[in-house]
Amino acid sequence: MGSSPAERTIHSYSSHAQRLESTGPVPAATLEHMTSQDDLEQHVLLLASRDWNARRAARDALIEAGDAGRSAVLLGLNHPEPRVRRRCLDFLDHHADALCVDELQRVALHDPTPQVRRFAVHAFSCVRCKTSPLEVDVVDFLIEVAGRRDENIKVRREAIYMLIRQPQTARAVPALKRMLEEESDRELRKAAHRVLRLHDPDYRRSTDERARQASLAKSRVR
Repeated sequence: MGSSPAERTIHSYSSHAQRLESTGPVPAATLEHMTSQDDLEQHVLLLASRDWNARRAARDALIEAGDAGRSAVLLGLNHPEPRVRRRCLDFLDHHADALCVDELQRVALHDPTPQVRRFAVHAFSCVRCKTSPLEVDVVDFLIEVAGRRDENIKVRREAIYMLIRQPQTARAVPALKRMLEEESDRELRKAAHRVLRLHDPDYRRSTDERARQASLAKSRVR
């Protein structure tokens, strides 16, 4: 039986990785003239290079390739090495478009490596990093990830912090309040408290008033 497209993609990337390891870094000047599909796959691998100049040249070449370069980076999210997947997400954090949304969500939910999932959450939802922000409502997705009790705690924290950068919405309030009541992780609770103050004016007023009363009580003791 023939291999699946994903399996062929992984095999292709793995073969390129072996060739790169055997030949060493590709000169930046050479990267500028690589435009075929195989060349784009090599650029994707070089996003994970330890040579900063090679990474920068590969990034610039993929940007120059436009939609074909972005598609090659999306395929790189299937690479067996987490470092390559993470660097692909770094690229998409700045250059994703609407066609990347489903794949970013898939990686954020199902990639086997927690760090990669965390970077996918960021790449999907961060508005500040992108040259052209995605026209998609990310709030419900962030709430889903933040509320997954079986998820890595750092991935959940990332989802909560990304809610800071979203417009004020009451949709986030019930989930954030539930986290404050039920979660045991101190840092996650702190994050939920901070974000809840942004999305719930009543909570912000009540916590401000408690802080004021506590300050007054402390001054009386003195």
